[in-house]
Amino acid sequence: MPRADRALFADSAATLIGSIFGTSPTSAYIESGAGISAGGRTGLTALVIAILFLIAAFFTPIISAISGVDAITGPALIIVGSLMISNIRHIQWDDFDEAFPAFLVVLSMPLTSSIATGLALGFIFYPLLKLVRGKWREVHPLVYIFGLLFLIQMAFFQP
Repeated sequence: MPRADRALFADSAATLIGSIFGTSPTSAYIESGAGISAGGRTGLTALVIAILFLIAAFFTPIISAISGVDAITGPALIIVGSLMISNIRHIQWDDFDEAFPAFLVVLSMPLTSSIATGLALGFIFYPLLKLVRGKWREVHPLVYIFGLLFLIQMAFFQP
């Protein structure tokens, strides 16, 4: 892709800044991917989204006062899940070490009301199953590192 380094730098900077404000790193990627797929190819799209997020930040205290439960994010996750469900046809359901981590991701996102938790479970179980089934060479070493980091995070740093 031409000028991919600029896009990747912008996405990594957004992830860094977003994590300072408490968003999960996956959400920055999803928002930029959604903007690009909707036709936004210029910086104007990102600028409009940034302004809308700043405006939405002022409503956080009101929403927190109304409800401190996951009932606010649950419906949004259901809508996102229904939009993403068409991609499960690409999963190799006949291969257990491919299907089980994907199943965990799909199941855990709505049950935990957290996309990050679902992805973390996928990153933990995918390399683990490949390792147990003797297919450890099929997995990039970084996936093992991420799996271990997610396992440590879920074991020791979950509220």
